[in-house]
Amino acid sequence: MPTVIASDVRLLCDSLAMALAADPEIEVIGTAGDLETLLTCARRHPHCVVVLDVTMPGALGVARDVMQEVPSAATVAVAVEDSVNSVVTCAEAGISGYVPYDASLEDLRHTVLSVSEGETPCPPRVVAGLVRRLATLSAERDRRPAAPPRLTPREYEVLRLIRRGLSNKEIASSLHIALPTVKNHVHRILGKLEVDRRGAAADWLRD
Repeated sequence: MPTVIASDVRLLCDSLAMALAADPEIEVIGTAGDLETLLTCARRHPHCVVVLDVTMPGALGVARDVMQEVPSAATVAVAVEDSVNSVVTCAEAGISGYVPYDASLEDLRHTVLSVSEGETPCPPRVVAGLVRRLATLSAERDRRPAAPPRLTPREYEVLRLIRRGLSNKEIASSLHIALPTVKNHVHRILGKLEVDRRGAAADWLRD
């Protein structure tokens, strides 16, 4: 199975690449420290598995970009907090499988091979969380205003960065504005879109 490792930590990329390459069922086709390199690899091997380090800044945005640019690729998130909310957030970004902090290389290997077969390995408690989240998303969409809300150009900028998975602190740094200003923008965006989660706001922009 063609596999690419994505992380801005070179040591992690090389280590995971060496470990996975030892498996005869996995072909490591490259490593990527940025989105463009990752997309280049994925386009060349559209049915690959992307092993993504979610501690990388903007990692969820990278996952969404891969899903849009190369929809046949599957993404496995590495170093995920083992909680329902974290896994649900990954699922909303189009990630097919996840490996928590305390997982082993064998766990990673098993997850890569599972998602390559179209499976989505997930504990029952997380499945229950996903079902509840789908119900919440459905209710939020039903509450959306009929007319498109009027966001300011700056609010659109902030929303696009939210969609890329950036935190408020990262957004402030990217736009060169104060953190409280970012929080105010996010608050107004959620109010205008009539949603209560950043993920739902990102879904609105994608829709």
